[in-house]
This record gives sequence, C-alpha cells and structure tokens, in this order.
Amino acid sequence: MSFGEKHLERGPVHVAPLVDLVEEYALHGWLTRTGALSRGAPVRTVQAGGSWRSAERAFDLPRSIQRRLFDALDRVGARLHSLGYFGPFGIDAFQWEDAAGHRHIHAPSEVNARYTMAYAVGAPELIEADRR
Repeated sequence: MSFGEKHLERGPVHVAPLVDLVEEYALHGWLTRTGALSRGAPVRTVQAGGSWRSAERAFDLPRSIQRRLFDALDRVGARLHSLGYFGPFGIDAFQWEDAAGHRHIHAPSEVNARYTMAYAVGAPELIEADRR
C-alpha cells in the first residue's frame, strides 16, 4: 500500500485547485476542554517558495473576508473539539482570482492543531491567557 492510499483510509481528503494566489491569511484560536473558543485577529502571511516568511495583523480586511475566516475558524474549532482536541490551533486561507478577474476566498486551506509561526502575531493575548 502506498503512502497516499494509507492516508485515504483515514477519511476524506480535500484537494484545492491550482490557482494564482492574491493574498494568504491565517487566523488563530484557543480551544478549551469544554469547547469554548477564543479567537485571535486575522493576519496576512507572506510566503516565499512555499515557506512561511512573516505575518502582520490584517486590520483592513473587508468584512466579507473576515466573516469567512471567522466562520471557518468556528467550524474547525467545533470539529477539533468533537475529536477531543483542546489548546492552540490555527487555520490558513487564501484569496485567489479566476480567469474572469473575480476574487474568491478558500478557507480553510490548512488546519494546524498547534501553535503556528504567526500565532504570536495574530493571537498574543491567547498565549498570555494560556500562561495564567
């Protein structure tokens, strides 16, 4: 059995289309044992050759993009809680443009059930709360 076949036995696999990225985002949360979710702030991430380089708070995101990110974070948080997970997590998302020039949001594009590189930028208050 190949590596890919082995992973397919574990459950669904989501494959995203190959598209031209406009911007990439991340959003972080903290999930308690009881399922309560605390949210961070959206960040823009900078990638280079597929590797994370930096992140900055995205204060100017349109409400429609913020809503998509927060909805995705809520769905992921609920699913992680149903699996017994608690603690830090983050989602990645991206904006892309189709051939007609219309922009779309793909959220989440990735789920990280751990602290991420951009967590301290998007959710420093959640890290402080964890230390208490």
